Amino acid sequence: MADQNQDQEEDIRLHIVVFPWLALGHLIPFLELSKCLAEKGHRISFVSTPRNLQRLLPKIPPNLSSNLNLISFPLPQVDNLLPDQAEATIDLPLHQIPYLKKAYDALDAPMSSFLETSTPDWIIYDFAPHWLPPIASRLGIPSVFFSIFTASFNAFIGPPSQAGRSRMTPEQFIKPVLPVGLLPPPPPPPPPSVQQDNGEDDKHEEWMRISEWLDKQEKGSVVYVALGTEATLSQEELTELALGLEESELPFFWVLRKPAGSSTDHQDPSVLLPDGFQERTKGRGFVCMSWAPQLRILGHPSVGGFLTHCGWSSIIEGLALGCPLILLPVINDQALNSRILEWKKIGLEIERDEEDGLFTKESVAKSLRTVVVEEEGETFRAKARELRGVFGDKERHDRYVGDFARYLKEYRRSTRK
Repeated sequence: MADQNQDQEEDIRLHIVVFPWLALGHLIPFLELSKCLAEKGHRISFVSTPRNLQRLLPKIPPNLSSNLNLISFPLPQVDNLLPDQAEATIDLPLHQIPYLKKAYDALDAPMSSFLETSTPDWIIYDFAPHWLPPIASRLGIPSVFFSIFTASFNAFIGPPSQAGRSRMTPEQFIKPVLPVGLLPPPPPPPPPSVQQDNGEDDKHEEWMRISEWLDKQEKGSVVYVALGTEATLSQEELTELALGLEESELPFFWVLRKPAGSSTDHQDPSVLLPDGFQERTKGRGFVCMSWAPQLRILGHPSVGGFLTHCGWSSIIEGLALGCPLILLPVINDQALNSRILEWKKIGLEIERDEEDGLFTKESVAKSLRTVVVEEEGETFRAKARELRGVFGDKERHDRYVGDFARYLKEYRRSTRK
């Protein structure tokens, strides 16, 4: 009888609604979790706005399309304060993000209507929709908060239900917590065919140009520099970073984003970089202000270090490919991530002034050379090689998702009182 019940439990196909915040650093991990659950046969309704769904569409394997449905809600305009086509944090300077949150809050009505008609078994939601749990409770739909942050950062800020409150007793720190693993990215895909449509031929040509440059560099010599989609630097910081890259004398591939609110031409790096920088680093420096295939680059044999803003998804990608880390935290959870990685000798943080928080070209160059080429940096290089077996172990992380899926089955809507 027990075996029969277990077989019936395994056959349960859940309908799960997934609703992330409007930032690529949230959309992508939520999509990865959705893909893992869809692979196990569950039906996923992934809810976001039209432009964000278009950004994610190429990341959905064709074999999952029947289980993974993209549900589009137009983003409401808030007092005409959002620019056209601004649907994610990458589209806005930092001071306009509150308007994006207001627009996101205005999705409560379409979300409520969708939940009433689709009657899902579960809702998986992000930190931002404070209004969603009450709606789910009213409709009798169980919900779970999926945090893309580390356990240490969650312990620091607390769950959304405790936002703005001080937790003073042990009881306030208890929620059931279910690990879903690191959701490591799949191996870099093969280069797209030149014959493909939907703009893939342009990406193919760009990758061929990047690959040709990387192939000319020595093994393990290149520093890959990418600070994510939100962590933009001031002009002063950007200049010091550039001069530090120059002073390090290491080859580098830099995915450069213009400072928040800048009106400069985003395809022209010379207006952002120090005078003569590109000429002085010609041949050993590659500056990219457009699309760059991060996984392919990090996995290239010539890359020996990853200068990262310490966003957790970037850390996972870097360590899953065994790439040593140079740490430059900027906003949000990044400082705590950086300090933990440095404490565990997994990465080296670029030193900042304790008074004003600024870093210098000298501290940039020193950190880069330490991690990539100096003898004392072998600790970081060895740690990255070791952790590749942990961060890149897809079977291990699939087991976490499997346990999570079993929990969702056991406590699904039909079994709750």
